[in-house]
Amino acid sequence: MTGEQELAIPPVVAAEIEEFETRARAFATGDESEDTFKPYRLSYGIYGQRQDGYQMVRVKIPHGRLTSAQLEALADFSERFCDEGEYPGGGGRGMGHVTTRQDMQFHFVPLARVPEAMRQLARAGLTTREACFNTVRNITGCPLAGACGTEAFDITPYAQAATELFLRNPICQNLPRKFKIAFSGCETDCGLGAMHDIGAVARVRDGERGFKVWVGGGLGNSPRPAALLYEFVPVRRFYPVIEAIIRVFDAEGPRKNRNRARIKFLFDKTYTAETFRARVEEVVAELPSDAWSYRILGGLPERVDREAGSREALSPLPTFSLAGMARGVQFARWRVTNVMPHQLDGYGLVSLRLTLGDVTSTQLRVAAEAARRWSGGEARASAGQNLVLRDVRLDELHALYDFLLPHGLAEAEALGIRDVVTCPGADTCNLGITSSRGLGRAVSRWLDDERLQDLPEFAGTSIKASGCPNSCSQHHIATVGFYGNSKHVGDDPVPHYMLMLGGGIDARGARMAQPVMKIPARRVPTALERLVAQYREERSGGELFAQWVERADRDAVKARLADLALSDAPTAEEIVDWDQDTAFTGKTGEGECAV
Repeated sequence: MTGEQELAIPPVVAAEIEEFETRARAFATGDESEDTFKPYRLSYGIYGQRQDGYQMVRVKIPHGRLTSAQLEALADFSERFCDEGEYPGGGGRGMGHVTTRQDMQFHFVPLARVPEAMRQLARAGLTTREACFNTVRNITGCPLAGACGTEAFDITPYAQAATELFLRNPICQNLPRKFKIAFSGCETDCGLGAMHDIGAVARVRDGERGFKVWVGGGLGNSPRPAALLYEFVPVRRFYPVIEAIIRVFDAEGPRKNRNRARIKFLFDKTYTAETFRARVEEVVAELPSDAWSYRILGGLPERVDREAGSREALSPLPTFSLAGMARGVQFARWRVTNVMPHQLDGYGLVSLRLTLGDVTSTQLRVAAEAARRWSGGEARASAGQNLVLRDVRLDELHALYDFLLPHGLAEAEALGIRDVVTCPGADTCNLGITSSRGLGRAVSRWLDDERLQDLPEFAGTSIKASGCPNSCSQHHIATVGFYGNSKHVGDDPVPHYMLMLGGGIDARGARMAQPVMKIPARRVPTALERLVAQYREERSGGELFAQWVERADRDAVKARLADLALSDAPTAEEIVDWDQDTAFTGKTGEGECAV
């Protein structure tokens, strides 16, 4: 870390790392079996990856919040503990990856080096603890929190309180399956609460703060929009309510079939929203006065005041016209697509677009310095796999842009059609079937060729691709989503993607994208080209592409794309996945997501 003093490692954390080191050594020498070590390893966010001998390390970034010192610590991590990567497009030494759950992932870390890596993270106030396994995973939140002009209130201290409520909490160390919680500050639900196990959307009623609460959402093989559990829960009852939800899931969640061990499946056999709410109220009534949730409530007012105090240093600035910032086409485009309105006059929220979520150690250090100079020493990771600077003075945008540009951090189209989201896919993940990253790069090249990113008709369009049905890229809530699968054409396995259309989240809740048809990986750009052509033929007035996709007749779309399906022998190119140089096999390893 540069400029900031390292933190002392708390005794409980130091003891955890020492135990991990001892057990990792025992596993390496054969004194501990894989059957016992694997779930233990996963509970610390340490995954196996496709390449033997290496781990993927997932670092939790609660609600995406990162200080400049933490960004620098992550840069150091990638250089000190990752070996050189072996797959196209990066990975390994000097590279990190921002995920759709606001985590940071690092690949090609030898197991023997993990304990010291954990210590380095701990000295920066970061942890991998419970980034995986049957626990409450990283609690996510809107990256604009505290600066968004439409928020009911800043969810930052509330999301952090929930993080501390469940981290290392004995009530949620061995749930039936993973459990995900998200916070949003306003009804647009930028935190994506409506597809989570628990989604909390900030509301104020009669001057009292509270949350609209969604429950039972999830993606994966069986995507479900969350059910609305409460229109409004005041803060004083909110934490007991979410503790009760987790206690019900722990006690009653299915455990025999891990493919159906999420809270969403309780609504198939046991509950409706109404009966589940009644059950939650029963558990809340039974909580003792010293329950975990009541303890966290005790310190909440001070936490909220402290966060509010840190924002008071900002004061409105004289009106500044962005329209007058003449600087050339590239800067103008970046200004329009990457600078969002702030709740205070004279400031903006600036997105640093990371291609496919990848970020080099140099870029992490540049982002750290940019945050230090222009955003109060803080950045936020987003579910769109980007970084956000929340408090940039508009009269300093030129200086920030000039600082970012040489390092590839001033790319336009953050959150636009050009900002393709992917998971790591078959490049490193054992469950990956196809190279979703390769597809993401191919789609980006097609977008560049077609120059669609320059057209306002594609505002609000998202493209997301996963290497398998598990939806790590969140393809179910994309305007256009893809997930990888293998399909034999004659004797040859050919990489394919299921095309999905019409997903999204807003004040109405979550809409799951609907499957249309399987398309060979190499023909996906052609399919996108035809979709755009059909939109231009059928659009009504000023209808945006995303709006048309939501209403488009799926049978008509399928008919337009029907001849793209392979019905005879594939070409030599079609049996090779994007960015690969050998024939596709469709081979997967043993996944650890459900261990």
